[in-house]
Amino acid sequence: MRPALRSLAARAFERVAGTAEDLRKEEIRRRYGLPADFGIGDATHIYGPGRVESGPGSYIGAYGMVLAAEGRLVRIGANTAISHFVAIYTENRDPRADLSKGKALVSGDVVVGDHCWIGIGALLLQGTTIGDHAVVGAHSVVHGRVPERAIVAGAPLRYVGWKAPSEGGRS
Repeated sequence: MRPALRSLAARAFERVAGTAEDLRKEEIRRRYGLPADFGIGDATHIYGPGRVESGPGSYIGAYGMVLAAEGRLVRIGANTAISHFVAIYTENRDPRADLSKGKALVSGDVVVGDHCWIGIGALLLQGTTIGDHAVVGAHSVVHGRVPERAIVAGAPLRYVGWKAPSEGGRS
């Protein structure tokens, strides 16, 4: 194939693939009733029969994974930035269970406050609540409560600082 035709074919394929990805994201927004401005990165999957809610101006980056299990809620606050490769699970296997007796599950809601930043590759597990203006470092594993304005990182999770309120009410 001549270079000009190959380039034309590549551009046409990108347009069709981009359209399909946009339609998939719109279907996710419609299914969960998410705001039109909720950003969904490429190849991010949001699935499950539970509820997913978001405030305005928030997004989840590319290759994210959100599982909203039956009867559970994932809530993402307003103006919250969730980076690429972040996983949010409201249900998981119980690590304390005797696996020879079958699959035992634990579940809980995941709530992320307003104006938060969740770093690349973080894992938010069932029963997690992250307070407003909190920061979760890259590749952290979060299970439990993170207070408002806390800066946490690691696995196991450690507190590494606090965000001071800034003037004018902005963080």
